[in-house]
Amino acid sequence: MKKTHISLFAVFAALSVMTAGSVFAQGIAMHGFGAVNEGMAGASTGAANDAAGALHWNPAAISALERSEMSFGLGLALPNLHVSSQHPAQFGGFGGGDTRGEPGAVPLPAMALVKKTPGSCWTWGISMGVIGGSRLNYAGCTLAPTDPNFNPILSPQERGFNGYGALNADIQILQLTPTLSYQMTEKLSIGFAPTLTLGNIQCHPLYLVHNQIPPGTLDPNGGGTRWAWGGGFQVGAYYDTLCGWAFGASYKSKQWMEDIRYNTVRTITAGPGAGTTVMDTLTVGLDYPDIVSFGLSFYGWKGWLFACDARYFMYGHTRGFDHLSWSSVWGISAGVQHDCTERLTIRGGYSWNENPIDAAATRDNVASPLIQQHGVYLGASYKITCRLTAHLAYSHMFKNSIEGEYFGTKAGGMGGQIPHGGVVRSTMAADTVMASFSVGF
Repeated sequence: MKKTHISLFAVFAALSVMTAGSVFAQGIAMHGFGAVNEGMAGASTGAANDAAGALHWNPAAISALERSEMSFGLGLALPNLHVSSQHPAQFGGFGGGDTRGEPGAVPLPAMALVKKTPGSCWTWGISMGVIGGSRLNYAGCTLAPTDPNFNPILSPQERGFNGYGALNADIQILQLTPTLSYQMTEKLSIGFAPTLTLGNIQCHPLYLVHNQIPPGTLDPNGGGTRWAWGGGFQVGAYYDTLCGWAFGASYKSKQWMEDIRYNTVRTITAGPGAGTTVMDTLTVGLDYPDIVSFGLSFYGWKGWLFACDARYFMYGHTRGFDHLSWSSVWGISAGVQHDCTERLTIRGGYSWNENPIDAAATRDNVASPLIQQHGVYLGASYKITCRLTAHLAYSHMFKNSIEGEYFGTKAGGMGGQIPHGGVVRSTMAADTVMASFSVGF
């Protein structure tokens, strides 16, 4: 049995790296980790009801699990993205249009393993999977400006409309978290986990490097890069009153990432050397934000579990997000679980978080419109045997929009001036389906 557990862990770890995708949740950070946690809207800081959620949100909570557990699963996120724009009057005020993104289904792998030793105060575990990201793909606008469907923000740069042309972007963040928890008393546990993080940003064109290239140069493509390494840690505490209430708190440190380097080729369009190409190595810095979580749960009614988490995401103090004018935000997740029979458990949840992106920065975040605020969650588990359980979860992030001036807060206009007028509007919604299996031992 032990060798089987290790083999399955190794296989799924490899699968996680190969299929890592993106998720749409609290800004760039995901709500749930695995199908059980997703069905509870991610509320697990003070509720130890599965290995994956406990490992991700509160390392101390794994001490409160009833038994050792291994889980592995895969989700699919189905984002619905739109961008529309109208060019400023200073440039002719061309009519705008609306373009729907085509990111396709995004895979979300997650796995977890927790090992409890009878008679020991120590519990260890490890998890691996996607912890955040985004993905979009907009077709370029090739229509004449006089066409009513013309969308200036997606017009080719060389046409002089200060658009991006065909725009696609993919941010992927993976994390490996070996965890150790110590039960100090019958009621109190503490936990610690170093975190190893991998990040990748693909963006075409690479408009994130505006400040690294001189005026009169088209934005280069951002495909010549590799995965960047980084790391941090998380700590947590879990307190069970043993009379129906439990409380938890955790801190996930900033994930300090190395710079992402791009081998690029850009075209000079004005000034000396116009019409020539230049090869560069450019860098983009992006860390994963600090997250503070507080949670409580009530399990005093037989067959019921109620949980609520409050989290603070420190985007405003995180490298990369501050450049894109993101603010730190609060988020709240609430979930309920009920054991209908000895085999069937159902759950549901709701989440809300503040929008981290200021309206004035809409244009700067066309490639990262992570503005979702409200979500609903449903889930179910069915015990196939006394050890093997299947889990399903579905979530829907309701449509939200953000609108700002065409040139936003960062992008410059002709002659270095920033003109006013015109609009850019981003809209997003998303559905996610997750399935997983867990084995208790």
